Amino acid sequence: MDRPERFLALATALAITLVTVAAGVAVAMLQATSARAALPATPPPTTTLATPPPVGSASCSAAYSLVNSWPGGFQAQVTVKNTGSVTLIGWSLGWTFPGDQKITSLWNGGYTQTGQAVSVANAAYNGAVAPGGTTTLGFTATDSTGAAPPSGVTCT
Repeated sequence: MDRPERFLALATALAITLVTVAAGVAVAMLQATSARAALPATPPPTTTLATPPPVGSASCSAAYSLVNSWPGGFQAQVTVKNTGSVTLIGWSLGWTFPGDQKITSLWNGGYTQTGQAVSVANAAYNGAVAPGGTTTLGFTATDSTGAAPPSGVTCT
């Protein structure tokens, strides 16, 4: 075989190989498409069972206590207790200071104070309290009237 004939034979063999490979790829693609077509268009429906509400009641109480005081300020804490029979999910407190007390920093909750009225809500990490369980928040405040405690703290 001379050179042009060898080149033509090689080119022919290469063309036959490419056609064979292309045909195999086309068959594989056709099989994959057929397999996909056999699958359902949407997944089957699922059934979700609702969790029944807990039986029992959720309630809470709050106890205010003075931790420390100094001229012009003080530190206090409030302990929230779940007095109910199911887990307390979220709580809020309210009280009214009797004097000019003003909270300067509060931890383990978020607060608002308007004049003497204070509202506190749980933090994201301490809102769930098991039956009989407690969580405590603390705060510092300024005061020029003697750090008198509020007459009561409501818990809801």
